[in-house]
Amino acid sequence: MEEADDPFALIEKGNAFEAANNHWGSADMYSQASMCLRIRADNFSSQLTEDAANAKNQERRKIISLYRAQSLEYLYKARHCFIEAVKFENDQDRNRMLEVAMSGKGRLDPFCSMISSEESERRRCIFQTLFSGQDDAKAKEAYDDAGDKREEYLKDEAEIPVQNDTNERTIKPAEDNIDNLQESMEARLAKLNSSLENNENIPKAPPPFISGSR
Repeated sequence: MEEADDPFALIEKGNAFEAANNHWGSADMYSQASMCLRIRADNFSSQLTEDAANAKNQERRKIISLYRAQSLEYLYKARHCFIEAVKFENDQDRNRMLEVAMSGKGRLDPFCSMISSEESERRRCIFQTLFSGQDDAKAKEAYDDAGDKREEYLKDEAEIPVQNDTNERTIKPAEDNIDNLQESMEARLAKLNSSLENNENIPKAPPPFISGSR
């Protein structure tokens, strides 16, 4: 599985960016993770049969509920980081404007007018995924279309170290091992979340108002 399709790898990167107060980076990674989790939930939904009493159906529904709940959680984390990024940049622009007005020297242009085309495209993709209301397929297509440029830009940010105590992170669903899949997924998500919960300097994103549904 490619890292871009692995929500756990994306969450790890998002945690590292957020711990480093890189709000644009964390918003980007969390938004992609949320999208990947929704897609996984939809993939499991497509495997449901009409037999409501089927044991595998019941287990799949539990996994779908967990994926969707976690997708919502990281959607709100991504939105929180996005808003923090915009607020910080707006405050910086305003402070710089006041300094220029008082000194008569410097540039009045907002920071966004000086960013690269790659960064501009990345910001557009983040906003589109978080607030445009488009479906997952279109959101994934938007990310893939900008893939090469975004990957090139993210190489510099990827220098931030990421905690990883295990070498195997991807989930490989097995038809006859759904219980283990659910337990593995819960353990992975709990472990990733705990890395930020213990850091008191990071503002907490508001909890999702829906749990287990979409």
